[in-house]
Amino acid sequence: MKRFFSGNKYNFEITYKQLNKHECSWTLKAICKATNRCSGVNNLNPVLSELGINEGIVCGKFEDSFGWKVSIQEMKKFNQIAKSFLTSENYLKYLENKLDEDRGQGEWENVRH
Repeated sequence: MKRFFSGNKYNFEITYKQLNKHECSWTLKAICKATNRCSGVNNLNPVLSELGINEGIVCGKFEDSFGWKVSIQEMKKFNQIAKSFLTSENYLKYLENKLDEDRGQGEWENVRH
């Protein structure tokens, strides 16, 4: 399943897929409106913080930016939290500024077609 959110400078896509009856894959992707470049932003510090994941314990399933393997309960919680911060005008401005910084470091190689 995919859920889409439109920001000012970026579009966002939450993608989740049930892998079995207990686990899902979950990704938050940002797509730059100006360049169409995209990146998984799950492991961006502001996103980790909002999701309630302590930076000190980022390992295993939380270190990659694409396709975290999470429980069904975690997926539902992450979807709800992401929807909340992606629809908050103030937080969205903050996040998009952080994404500008991240993109400026050349980490955004993928172009969305």
